[in-house]
Amino acid sequence: MKSFSKDFYFIRSLNLFWLIAGYETVFDNGSALPYFTWILLVGLIASFHSFLFCCGRLLYAISRDGLFPSPLSIVSQRLKTPYVALATGSLVSFGITIILYYAIDDPDNLGSVMINLALLGEFHLGLRSLLILEEYCKHLGRTSW
Repeated sequence: MKSFSKDFYFIRSLNLFWLIAGYETVFDNGSALPYFTWILLVGLIASFHSFLFCCGRLLYAISRDGLFPSPLSIVSQRLKTPYVALATGSLVSFGITIILYYAIDDPDNLGSVMINLALLGEFHLGLRSLLILEEYCKHLGRTSW
């Protein structure tokens, strides 16, 4: 069984230094650094999955409001999960990842570019939907708030 410290040096060899530079500053390469690095990587993977699930829920809600195509609001009968919206959001994210990998000059910065684009896209979709909903409510003679 490998020790955490050997795995830690394997992670450093993968050019993930930008992830652990802050921990090295705080813990000064002490014995706790490999453990906190693993916690950091688990959090990074969890945040990626939360982006995908939030994107699916957002697409589902916008589709239910009638602003996006109605097939995005299909839910599974057994689990009541918007699987079409989840799959659509995941496929679009994967496609954008492949395009950006070949488009940007430095593929090592792909993670930070993807996180920024995901947040910008989510905010854009939410704000655009709010503005369309506000315009729709003005026609009905009421406000959306």
